[in-house]
Amino acid sequence: MKFAEFSAGQVIEAGPYEVSEEEIVRFATAYDPQWFHTDAQAAKGGRFEGLIASGWHTCGIAMRLVADAALAGSESWSKCAAPRARARWASCAGAGSSSMRRAPRCSTSRRPACSTSRVEAQRRTSGSG
Repeated sequence: MKFAEFSAGQVIEAGPYEVSEEEIVRFATAYDPQWFHTDAQAAKGGRFEGLIASGWHTCGIAMRLVADAALAGSESWSKCAAPRARARWASCAGAGSSSMRRAPRCSTSRRPACSTSRVEAQRRTSGSG
C-alpha cells in the first residue's frame, strides 16, 4: 500500500496473531529476561497470574502485523536511511554490529526520575530549547 493511499481515520485490520508460551519464553530469554516473561511457575503468583509477553515482543508483533497488512509495497524508509528523519540515531544495527546505549543517572528522590527530565521540563517552562 502506498502512503498516498492512506487517509485520516482509515482503519486497517491486521491479524490475528496467536502467541504461544514457548514463543514468549524464547523471546524474553533472549531480550527481556524478567521472571514474569520467562518463569511460568513464578509468574502464576504474579500480578497477571501467568506468563505475559514482553512489551518489546508485542511491539515486534504489532510491527509485523502492520507490515503485512499495510506496508508491503510501500515507499517506507527506516529512520536510519531517511534523509530528513526527525529522530537521529547514532547508528543502525546490522549483521555483525554491536550496540550499547547510555541512560541518564536516575534519582531515588520523589523529584522527576531522571536529570534529563528536569532539564527538558525547565526548557519547556522557560520557552527555551
